[in-house]
Amino acid sequence: MAAVKTADKVTQRKNAKVVTKAAKKETALQKSIRRVRSGIIFEAAYQRANAALAKTKPAKTIAATDIYLRLCSVLDVTHIEMNAPPSDYLKGDDPVKVLRAFAAVLNNSNEFESDGLGLAPGDLGGAKKMKQIGGAIIDWYESNGWIVT
Repeated sequence: MAAVKTADKVTQRKNAKVVTKAAKKETALQKSIRRVRSGIIFEAAYQRANAALAKTKPAKTIAATDIYLRLCSVLDVTHIEMNAPPSDYLKGDDPVKVLRAFAAVLNNSNEFESDGLGLAPGDLGGAKKMKQIGGAIIDWYESNGWIVT
């Protein structure tokens, strides 16, 4: 009879372990589902908040013509040949260094400073033509919420 009671206790312990493992797995699954659900809810809230912000804060606009004229002003020229190399307008021994420095010149110029132009030195480093410099400026405006017309 004692052997039967011992066997019953062993069986009960095994069953308890199986139930505990199943409960832990269920708990882990519930946590995973909760995390995914929370992430979805948070992302939806983020999208709603950005949509509301976009409605309340109109985008700033700038004409590409204005950007062109401002660039002409910084370079102190009346016309820029789009396919000309930057070295036709910017002088220096190392073209890459000159372009990197020119980003700071543009950022701090009277023409662009009020808009907060924030070109990084590398934004102009690979420009082989003047239109690539203009393109980098337009890219900055658009990536900072401006509408370029």
